[in-house]
Amino acid sequence: MMAFLAPRWPHLLCALFAVLVLAAATTGPKESGPSRHAPQKQASGQDELLNLLLNKPPPLAAGAVLLVVGLVVFASYVWLLLSLALRGAVFLPVEFPRAGWNGWDALVAMLVFLVFPGFIAGAVREFGAGGAFAVHGMGRLLSACVILGMIRRRGQNPLDALGLRVRGLSGHMASGLAVFFALLPGIVILTVVWQMVLELLPGEFSTSQEVVIYLLRTQSTSVVVQISIAAVLVAPIAEELFFRGFLYGLVRRYLPPVAAIPIVGILFGMLHPPVAAMLPMCVLGALLCYIYEKTARLTVAIAIHVLFNLFQVALMLAAKFL
Repeated sequence: MMAFLAPRWPHLLCALFAVLVLAAATTGPKESGPSRHAPQKQASGQDELLNLLLNKPPPLAAGAVLLVVGLVVFASYVWLLLSLALRGAVFLPVEFPRAGWNGWDALVAMLVFLVFPGFIAGAVREFGAGGAFAVHGMGRLLSACVILGMIRRRGQNPLDALGLRVRGLSGHMASGLAVFFALLPGIVILTVVWQMVLELLPGEFSTSQEVVIYLLRTQSTSVVVQISIAAVLVAPIAEELFFRGFLYGLVRRYLPPVAAIPIVGILFGMLHPPVAAMLPMCVLGALLCYIYEKTARLTVAIAIHVLFNLFQVALMLAAKFL
């Protein structure tokens, strides 16, 4: 019964997201801020974010969140060192599953995952940016359903082929979270250094994604809820199924991990504009590939991706409402 029901959970998320799309399209302002048709001076994403975050005093809640995260990172370093000292390794021994899908499957999956969501989002642009973001998220979930179906047609159970079973997950989850939080400060430092490098180059580079700017500017509560769910749940699930589960599994079939990890990591980062975010996202994508390789459990990568996006959304909402 579990093997039959498990691949169906993306449909439930699609239904939930459809309700949120209707709420966003029928309540509150559809566009916040200046109209995209009106002539105006375009501000960079960095200017928008700085204006919204620096024109108010830092909220106490944001400081508390940063303190908690700092303590968690420190505890993770201690945990990681103890694991290395006591067990000689961080991860439990696993055998990475061999993918049964091929290059033609990957081509179809890439077209469905990359082209289809953007196409339907552009078709409903008149509902406002919030509605477009929501429909784009629905397209990603439907693409994830297609990927799961392709794996089944190749004679493999997605629960086993992608490591989606929850039995015996605790040890792998603990190891994955420990390594992620231990290396998270490095990603933060790389982000700061990369932005400093871009500031030295000619031209202007936006430091914030369009959805982040819209989340900070919109006055519609339903749109805020819808975008938050999209960022915290929809994006991690859909992207991990495609990049780590499907794409990395295929590349790993033909190449060793030392080559497959950076290839998929770069592809993941290149599909996360703006330029200021691409290099850190490449590193994050490679790190998630490494954790997936060592645990053979896609659920671990999904959980880490959810936590990473949850922290970012929490900071944005704290700056917006507090």
